[in-house]
Amino acid sequence: MRLSNIPLEKIQLVRDGSFNVMAHCESFTGTDTFTFIENEMYVHFIEKNPEITCVLCTESLVEKLPETVSGICISRSPRLDFFLLHNRLCKINEYRRPSFKTKIGNNCSISPLAFINTENVHIGDNVKIEEFVSIKANTRIGKNVTIRSGSIIGGDGFELKSSPDEVHFIEHIGGVEINDFAEIFSNTCVCKAIFPWDNTVIGEYSKIDNLVHIGHSCQIGKRNLIIAGAVFCGKATTGDDVYIGPNATIAKIHMADKSKASLGSVVVNNVDPATTMSGNFAVEHLTLLRHTSKLARGKTTKK
Repeated sequence: MRLSNIPLEKIQLVRDGSFNVMAHCESFTGTDTFTFIENEMYVHFIEKNPEITCVLCTESLVEKLPETVSGICISRSPRLDFFLLHNRLCKINEYRRPSFKTKIGNNCSISPLAFINTENVHIGDNVKIEEFVSIKANTRIGKNVTIRSGSIIGGDGFELKSSPDEVHFIEHIGGVEINDFAEIFSNTCVCKAIFPWDNTVIGEYSKIDNLVHIGHSCQIGKRNLIIAGAVFCGKATTGDDVYIGPNATIAKIHMADKSKASLGSVVVNNVDPATTMSGNFAVEHLTLLRHTSKLARGKTTKK
């Protein structure tokens, strides 16, 4: 697509350029990317990412952009206008994923009370889908996957942008990828990604308990154990063999291989391999124990 050929409402074209996908500036998409920035601190993402060919920014940031950027647009509210442009492009077939009839593999056990979209769903062999499961479009399910009652796979995430007059829902036209031998228990939601090139991913052999929320564009590694009530905010990522305790909240961060988030923890910073995080906001588990021990000793001394 060329910038000059798309509906740039409230956006001024400074220099024409072409792009294949829209994405956040920190995303590496592997193809020509159109992104936005509102602050000079994000220019370094563009400098180190040659895939970014077009940028929407404020007028004051135009001279800060590297020469690798061929297309430039400006507006007063780049973030809002970028996502409203995405919403408009969602109506154009060229921007969306190609459509295909849903494919279901061999030896699957699918409840007649489950809903499976008739287009853009691919289900592998030996998959079990229980009653009242909803499988939305742009979902790929691998082999030997189990999805238990009431779960929703590929629903919209909670992405909203505010303008002075209203709150705008941002369309989700990405997908979900659930890999072989994963299992999703009852009443869990796995949201699809926003952009058409992107997927929310559940890794092989990962097990996700009841009442878990996996936000859009999350990347869950292999053999993760995610316990009931856990919440993953959009774009959170985990490595392999990660444990997430009951009611833990994982922000837009990365938890490395074999790391853990204990019961009720709120994790807002990246976690090193084989590290356990506890508390709100979460810190390394032994640090929290030492701190609480000091507090307890202090109270005893005062008495």
